[in-house]
Amino acid sequence: TTAEDDWRALSKFGVERNQEFDLDATFGAVEPGNTVYHHIELNSRANRAEVFEFNLLNSFMGYSDFRARFTPGTGDEWSVEPNEGSLNGKKGTDFVVKYRPNGPGVSSGYL
Repeated sequence: TTAEDDWRALSKFGVERNQEFDLDATFGAVEPGNTVYHHIELNSRANRAEVFEFNLLNSFMGYSDFRARFTPGTGDEWSVEPNEGSLNGKKGTDFVVKYRPNGPGVSSGYL
């Protein structure tokens, strides 16, 4: 993708990064933490998406850059949007988690 494509994807959610650097290179691999803040359970038929939406506020004044990624080992049937941007402390940022299974079975992952 180009920088223009990335900007368009972020702008449709109303979040823009404060600083321009590679979050994955700076913070390293995504790993599950020791604390579970929320548990969601989505059930769906094969090739049919189920959606969970939530709003997350920045606990600090102003804006903070973020990345939203699933940990390695999470199947490709899980997705989250936006996957990076800036958290706002006043109105928060809306996130959409989608689960679209490829077939029968159980799948879990960490965001």
